[in-house]
Order: sequence, then structure tokens, then C-alpha cells
Amino acid sequence: MSSWYKNSREGFLADDLSAIVDSLHRSAAQDGWKIDPEQDEEWRASVGALRRALQDESLNFITGVLAEYDFRRRGIRIDFILMADGALFVLEFKRNEIGTADRDQVMNYCVNLVEFHKDTQDKRPKLFPLLVSRSSNKPTRIPPVEWQPNWPQISRNVAYAREVDLSQALRELHRQAALSAVPLDHVKWDAAPFHPSSSIIDAAISLYGQHEVSAMKEHAASKEEIDKCVATVLSEIEAATKAGRNELIIVSGDPGAGKTLVGMAVTFHEGLRGEAVFVTGNAPLVKVLNGSLKKSYIDLSRQGRTRPLGGYSRTGMEFVSKNSDFKIVNANRFLEAARGRRLMGRPGNTDGRILIFDEAQRTYAEGERVNDRRLEQDEAILIVEEMARRPGAIIVLLVGHNQHIGTNEMGAKAWLKAAERHGWEYAISDESLGLEEFAADGNWLNSGLRRRISNTHLSHSIRDQRTSNGEIERWVNHVMTNRPELAAEIVKTLPPSGKIRITRSLQSAKNWARGIRVGEERCGLIGSGQGRRLKADGIFVDEKADIVQWMLAPSGDVRSSNMLEQTQNQYQIQGLEIDYAIVCWDADLRRENSEWACYDLSGANWRRAQKPDDAVLRCNSYRVLLTRSRKGMVVFVPPGDKTGRDITRQPSFYDGIAEYLIQCGAQLLDT
Repeated sequence: MSSWYKNSREGFLADDLSAIVDSLHRSAAQDGWKIDPEQDEEWRASVGALRRALQDESLNFITGVLAEYDFRRRGIRIDFILMADGALFVLEFKRNEIGTADRDQVMNYCVNLVEFHKDTQDKRPKLFPLLVSRSSNKPTRIPPVEWQPNWPQISRNVAYAREVDLSQALRELHRQAALSAVPLDHVKWDAAPFHPSSSIIDAAISLYGQHEVSAMKEHAASKEEIDKCVATVLSEIEAATKAGRNELIIVSGDPGAGKTLVGMAVTFHEGLRGEAVFVTGNAPLVKVLNGSLKKSYIDLSRQGRTRPLGGYSRTGMEFVSKNSDFKIVNANRFLEAARGRRLMGRPGNTDGRILIFDEAQRTYAEGERVNDRRLEQDEAILIVEEMARRPGAIIVLLVGHNQHIGTNEMGAKAWLKAAERHGWEYAISDESLGLEEFAADGNWLNSGLRRRISNTHLSHSIRDQRTSNGEIERWVNHVMTNRPELAAEIVKTLPPSGKIRITRSLQSAKNWARGIRVGEERCGLIGSGQGRRLKADGIFVDEKADIVQWMLAPSGDVRSSNMLEQTQNQYQIQGLEIDYAIVCWDADLRRENSEWACYDLSGANWRRAQKPDDAVLRCNSYRVLLTRSRKGMVVFVPPGDKTGRDITRQPSFYDGIAEYLIQCGAQLLDT
């Protein structure tokens, strides 16, 4: 965490206005932000107004000035924080009239500082939210100072001041408050780490404990396997912590085996409390987990079961419901926060000593552009380097088998290479090392850094496929590796409710899904992100519909997956599941010479992909799509354009796909 500009009051007043704005520009550029002329104008106006106010000698109680405080882990940036002994004045400048959303915004800044900023928790200053308008004609209003019942450090009412009355407003707030004499150092405060309060940790753990984040049915055998895996990971974390060693712990498994459930159970485990953070490069998964936790809180409120979210009133619990996701972080944001600390020459953040990294096979290579910045090294190396700055750091990697789907992704082996580079030990089972992702490269089995471990490869699906465990995943593997006879043999063992279906009619597929889904079960359309000729059938794989609403909105809401209007592609749906899937298959992956051939739409026609890995990655993309359903699926293969007018949808492209899937045991839905 760091501000883009900081100084003492005297230094701030001594600096030239242009020098301060130039400093903001440099910090913004360093953090990868592009500043437009409008923002430059805003900075000059607000910095100028604050300089004029602080020239008032009656404000000599102000000791420090921070501008554009970047609270990276919370995704917020605060205009100005003014420091005094025992007080923080949190300022937000607005060009126009002040509304309710503005008051909520600046109050949210204060609450986040109390809940997540270590120096604010330790020194316990009083916080005063203050909105400053540059153009409003409304009179300045400084309400009587009262304190929030949930956060007694924060003034209950948001103060409002016109720009010309800013010094008066600061003076009046300071006069009303009975402040402690605890001094605040603006440099040390700016460098303080992200640190969740014990209250919000308790509330988040309680909320997770009452919420089935996995949204998956539990078979007895696979539940036992998951419990063993969680216990093994926790035991290994404890052993590594006692020994003081840095370590990678690898958990692997097939789609639906419960890797994410293991990761969340470790993240929210009572024994780890504020030390564990769940990190993933899968942004849609983060959004859905966050939305799911929030939805869980709403459901608990309706049932009158929110009492365990201890210590907060109803107003406070609303904040908890929105922010209990502080343990769930997007990998890009995590790296940006780490990079900011390195650039400032600061020691490693203590937050997140234990990192649980989901979809760990989706790690980017050096040079890949992430958040408008090219990675200076492989992402796995950058994360290991950052974690090495934290005493006793441990990374738990959740690796999906055959789930490497991006041309710019390195796969799971990147982590073991990073461990060898930095001398970290890694705990991995023989079963995990036997997977293609590891076996194809490197002598990991006999490395001196390897620690043998058991129970960390999840071999059973916990999805309710109306089958025994894992048949669908094995069927998909045979389909994608050109073994139709073996695939057909698996289908023979499936009960009628678990059969794989195929249709050439999208309407028939939708009728099937609507007819079989009941209650709160979910169905949905999914397709390859490269399947762009599905557009002719009304399927838009590039649309990027809101994944949270698609997964969680109820039937009847046009944003819900159950409406069968919007489509998610493999990048959006990876790591997530629905009950009944309509898998839409385009000519981007088709049959040629009894093998899979990968094509991309280029201009007015398809072009065969040239890179050796393209076909493997495309097959993995369809593996993801074919393993998203918990209870059943139908594959829709379009009939193509039989008029011959559209050369991109020749029936022969699609007929070969359908014939092959039928050869693999898929049954025609229409019969």
C-alpha cells in the first residue's frame, strides 16, 4: 500500500503545485495508469485548493499530507488523507453537487482503513470523512461529532465543505473531537501493511462456515477424500511453519474433484485466520465466489441467522457481507500490490503468509501483458519472489488436470521451475507427478527439493452425475485423445439419467434443459471462445455476460443462465459448474483424418492453426466445456448452412464432429 505523493504539511506547502502534480503523474505511470488531461486538471484544482486551505496557520495541527492513497488490496484510491496527532481526515473532492453515493464512498474509505490498515488499528486515531465540492452553492455543513456504533474510531456523520470553507471545516472538526495525543508519522503510516481486523476475520470465517461455497453435492467416498486432503495440507503447513522453511504444496485433481473446495477450506480454516489468502488468476471464479458469499449473507439474514457474524449491528453486517471476500484476491491485483512495495523499497508485506493459488496451471509467461504491463519475469517466479520476502511463506497450488487452455499460459510445471530457481522445497504426491503436466518435463521425482506427500491428488468427482465417480471425466479424456471405442465402453456403464446426449437442433437442446431442470438447479449455454460462427445460431461466445448474475440470478431474471439466452466460454466458466450444460460445438475444432484439427476464424474464412500446441490447447478448452455439468449435458452440433451460401458453416465441418461423438457413445437427443 502506498500513496502517490506524501509529505509533511510544511513540505507540502513548500513544494510547487506543478512539482506535486508531476509527482502524481510519475507515480501513476509507475503503477501502469494512463492519466488523461481531465484527471490532470482535477489534480491541479484539488491540490491547489488544499494548499490554500493549509496555509491557514490555525491548521498547524495537520502534520502530514498523503495524496492518492492507493489501497491496492481493497481496490480503492483515496484523494487525500490529512494527519494530525490522534486523527485522520479522509478527504474526497467532487466537482459537482454531493449525493448519497458520495457520502457512502468516503465513509467506505474510513471503514476500510479501520478494518484493513495495521497502523490505523494499532494507533487507533479518530477518522473524519469529509467531502469537498468545488462548485456547489450549498453551505458548508459540519454535523456534531458522534461515533459509529460498529466502528467507534469513525465519525458517524460525513462532513461537507465548499472548497472556500475547507480550512474552516478542518478546524471545526478538530475542535469538536476529543483526540488522543498519539502522534502519526505519515511515512510509517503510508508503509503500514494490509492487516484484516480480528472482528472481520471472525465474521468472514463464520459466514463461510455457514455457506456451501462449492455448491456441489457430496458423495461419501469423495467427501472423505477431500477431508483427508485438507487435513494433509494443514499438517504440511504446520510442519513447514515449525521448520521455518518456504514450501510449495501441490494439490491436483480432475475437473469436479473438489480442488477449489479444498482451497477455500484451508483459506477459511480457524487455525490460519488472517494468515491465509485465496489467490486465483481466474477472475470469473473470484467474482462468483464473492457474489456467492454475499448472497449467502442475504439468505442468512432472511433466516435470522446472522448473529454469529459477531459484534456488528445490522448496518455493520452489510459491510461484512460485501467485504468478507478480502481473503479472495485476483492474482493480478496481488502482483500489483507486491510490485508497488518493491518499487518503494519496502519490505515484504506480512499479509498472506500462506497463499492458496487456484487454477495454478493458468500462470503467465515472461513478457505477457497483464493489466497494461508486460511481466518482467514468469508470473510463477514473480509470486515466489514476492512470497520469499515474507517470513515462513507457503504456497498451496491447486492444479487442474488437462485444464491448461491459453496460448500464453505456462502450465503447472512453471511453479516447480520457480521453486528450483529459489531453493524452495515442494511437497507433491507420486500421483500428481504422474500427470502429463509434470511427467513430460523435468526430473521432479528424485529432486532433493521434493517432499513426498500423500492424499493430495483428488481422483474422484464430487459432482452428482447420477453415475459413479469420474466416468464423465474419463469419457471426455477418451473423446479428446481419439479413442472412441474406449469412450463408447464407458457410456455403456452409465445409467439412463447419466447418458451423454447430442442434438443438431438448438431448440431441442433448450427444451431438454428446461424440461429436466427443477427448483434451484441451473442450466446454461456454454461454448468455445473461438466458436465465432455459432453466431449464426444466436450463440455469442464473445459477449462476456456478467458471470455472477449468470451463475446466481434466479430463473425469470434475463441475466440468469436458466434463461438460455447468454453464453459463457471456457475462460469464463473454468472452475465453475452448472447442473445441466448445453455444450455448443463449432467448427473451430473438427475431425480430419481421424484426429482433431484446430481452426481460427480469420477474415471471411477459417484458417488452420499452425502452432504445435494450438490443437492441444483447443482440445483442453473443450475438455473444460465438457466437464462443467454436475448432472447432465447435451452437446449441440449445428447442422451448418445447407444452402452453400456460408462457406464458414459447411455441413461437412459439423457432420464429422457429430458422427464422431455418436461413435464415442453420445445418444441422439431427438430419438
